[in-house]
Amino acid sequence: MELFDFHINRMNKSRKLLFGINKPIFIDPDLRPPADLNQKWKLRVIYKEEIENTEWIPYRKMSPKKVLVLDAGTIDYKLKYANRFAFKQLKKDQPDFDDFILIRKNFLTDASYSNIVLKIGNRWLTPSTPLLKGVQREFLLKKSRIIEHPLIKEDLLKAEEIRLINALLPLEDAIALNPDQLFFSKKD
Repeated sequence: MELFDFHINRMNKSRKLLFGINKPIFIDPDLRPPADLNQKWKLRVIYKEEIENTEWIPYRKMSPKKVLVLDAGTIDYKLKYANRFAFKQLKKDQPDFDDFILIRKNFLTDASYSNIVLKIGNRWLTPSTPLLKGVQREFLLKKSRIIEHPLIKEDLLKAEEIRLINALLPLEDAIALNPDQLFFSKKD
């Protein structure tokens, strides 16, 4: 599984922060998805102190047409949670939009299911203020393929390319957005 060690490290850091547990969690690195080779799969691991459940879920790459850029408000997502109520509420409150790019104090954070990467000049930049330090983002930073940088919402309009990455969407296969897909909330 790609990025396996990054996922395990994030889980162990979360367990330490939430439960004070230092003993590493174990997931069999030979775990394999169902045999359907035409399908991309994601492994969902539900855990607290120990693993409670694992399940393979078919992964479908989003193709957003309309993305709303708006203030993140009180959304706190520094740890990966199964509870995504805040993001579901955004969709409920703004049903005309397929995805959301969140800002906090005018700084870019993330999209609802992805980290953001902008190509400005000859560099790929990712916000230094993410809601969640995703594993693909951490991998690309470690490989020096992207650079962490304070980005503001106006940088979205300066960018030559806007991409949304996550564990199953490396930079090469990321969701590409065009500026005409972005809509800015009037509340900001």
